[in-house]
Amino acid sequence: MKKGFTLIELLAVIVILAVIALIATPIIINIINDTRIESQKRSIDNYAKALENELVRSQMYSNNAVNIDTAIENMTYNGSRVNCETRKIQSNGTIYLDNCSVDGNLVENYSYGQKKNETAPMILTGTTANNKITGYTLAKDGNIGLDIYANVSGNSHITYSVNGTDAITVNPKQDKEGKTYYTISVGPVNIAYSIAIKLYSGDTEVDTLTTSVKEYCNSILGNSSYADSHELMKAVVTFGRAAQVYFNTNTSNLADSILSTPVDLASLNINLDYYKQFQYKTRKNAIDGLSLTTSVGFEKIPMFYIYYELEEGLDIEDFAFEYAGKALAANEGSDAYGTYYLSTLTFTYADITNELKVTITKNGQTETEAFAPVGYAVSMIEKRGYTGMGALSAAMIYYYQEANSYYYN
Repeated sequence: MKKGFTLIELLAVIVILAVIALIATPIIINIINDTRIESQKRSIDNYAKALENELVRSQMYSNNAVNIDTAIENMTYNGSRVNCETRKIQSNGTIYLDNCSVDGNLVENYSYGQKKNETAPMILTGTTANNKITGYTLAKDGNIGLDIYANVSGNSHITYSVNGTDAITVNPKQDKEGKTYYTISVGPVNIAYSIAIKLYSGDTEVDTLTTSVKEYCNSILGNSSYADSHELMKAVVTFGRAAQVYFNTNTSNLADSILSTPVDLASLNINLDYYKQFQYKTRKNAIDGLSLTTSVGFEKIPMFYIYYELEEGLDIEDFAFEYAGKALAANEGSDAYGTYYLSTLTFTYADITNELKVTITKNGQTETEAFAPVGYAVSMIEKRGYTGMGALSAAMIYYYQEANSYYYN
């Protein structure tokens, strides 16, 4: 006589299988995720090698100065779609790529190539205790601000307030050594204002810090051990001063007052001939009845504005705009200038020569217009000299040059 399983035995088997599944599922998911991430890293490597091959080819067969955006456009690459916000041709001929996405997915804490310096000098607070701010440095994202480091575990965030304004919440990031930091962006115009910072573990405030970008630069400039970063600090405070003067903000506390001799922008070694390749004029009839012009906004996160004009009888709905694979909205009369403009594009002050390519489509006809923030800056210097917006534009180029010189080979 055949004997079957009892109900208790079946339940026992089910429980055992459930336990095995409970243990195995996270392991399998982690293996899949790790495999996906490694595949994305290899895609970035392959993309970078294809770009290096194109740079070698273009240097061999062209007498023109090599531009990385042109090389990206001309290179042969058939892999996954890769887009890197930070892309540099370094002085030693190598390339550096960072903040890369593969098929639209950001690959965190991975870069191709080697930077000369990962960060500016760190000012330590004197403690490494848990739930404490341990130090701060210049923001490594290329904008004007600070990276605040903390020794904190679990769920955390900071809030910061510039000159008593409403507090802004910032979530943590991990650097390449696994250290926790928070990026504060204030922009050049707010460089001398006090920043009140609060560190939270969960919902509990656990530490505070009050400083400013000017105070940070002053500390570094006053320390001869950090002499290799002094030119970068001078560029930061010069950029801040130019913004303060142009926007008439906090001028009683000018950023470059920490220098014994303020930098004369007109005497700087700014290679305007090189930057003229990016120069931008109003583009009449960029595409059938649509003209474009640009402007730069010096906010906490810098913005690049594209304004448009339509010939009489045309409707903006007849046009479609796209940037980096995403549609750009066309806005009418709601910005500070009361003119028509496209959704603003963000950039970083350390990458002002990177091309921002906008695709315009009308009735099946497509045109691509390439912009670069440095083009606007060059136009302003030629129009204004080294005063007003010309001075601010020159200071932006000066910061760009020194940031690239310090961080990259």
